[in-house]
Amino acid sequence: MKSSITKDNLLISKIRKFPWSKYYLYILLAVLLIASSLISPRFLTKSNIYDILLSNVTIIILAFGAFFVIVTAGIDLSVGSLVALSGCLLAGFVEAGISWWLSIIYVLLIMLIPGIVNGFFVAFGKMNAFIATLAMMSIARGLAYIYVSGSPKIIFDDNILAISDIEFLNGWLPLPLLILLIIFLISMFVLQYTSYGRKLYAIGDDPESAYLNGIPVKKYVFSVYIINSFLAAVAGIILTSRLLMGSPLVGQSYEMDAIASVIIGGGALYGGTGTIGGTLLGALIFGILQNIFNLAGIGGYPQMILKGLIIIAALLFYRKKKK
Repeated sequence: MKSSITKDNLLISKIRKFPWSKYYLYILLAVLLIASSLISPRFLTKSNIYDILLSNVTIIILAFGAFFVIVTAGIDLSVGSLVALSGCLLAGFVEAGISWWLSIIYVLLIMLIPGIVNGFFVAFGKMNAFIATLAMMSIARGLAYIYVSGSPKIIFDDNILAISDIEFLNGWLPLPLLILLIIFLISMFVLQYTSYGRKLYAIGDDPESAYLNGIPVKKYVFSVYIINSFLAAVAGIILTSRLLMGSPLVGQSYEMDAIASVIIGGGALYGGTGTIGGTLLGALIFGILQNIFNLAGIGGYPQMILKGLIIIAALLFYRKKKK
């Protein structure tokens, strides 16, 4: 009897000592995968997994950009509108007879401007990031509507379609996923293994201390909004290649999904914490949850409520963890 009690106590002790906070994302992801496969037998098929990944490429890339901003204790609400503006510009350039590759370069360069404006007002103008990027969200969406005269602009160019259709490794690696992988690896290297990345964390943790230690805080904060804007343009181009049109309507609430992915993945709005790997897992978890909602027949409006509750739960979890 005593032996049985001792074994039970040891098991309970091991469970308590297990570093749940370190591996909870992997555990949650595994639970969701199992639950999804029970809800729908076709969930774990190659086609469905690829569909989940490809349909969430845009959000995941936006989440990477959002992480750069959030790690410095900033926020950017304009990225959803920047996705729409990128697509409209691409469609307009192609329609004007500009070659597809030059059109993409033009879009990537032009879309640096919103990031420069956001970064300038936040870093040097000392404007609240929420207000500055909220204004840019409205401006960019308005520009998208004006540029296409309020109607979606169809793209008749097979090269743009090829961005989503090209596959490598005998069909196992679509180009959008390859682009996503490259962005992930570069972001992880920059944030974890470079002086630039370490300084971003230092700024998010304590900007005054970072400044006193010789870090040009304003320049670094300025830079993350440009990075975020550039990645929003990349995400917009990929989405446009799937839709084959530039529409001012796309990208609505994408900024919230991106921010939620960062929070679920371990980032915090107070900055200085989280990883790009956690952000990737957070975005995947968010995408799988949305897939589960769809499989369960949960409509768009109830999904919005559930997403909000998930974000609140994640914030409460990390608040408790911080204490």
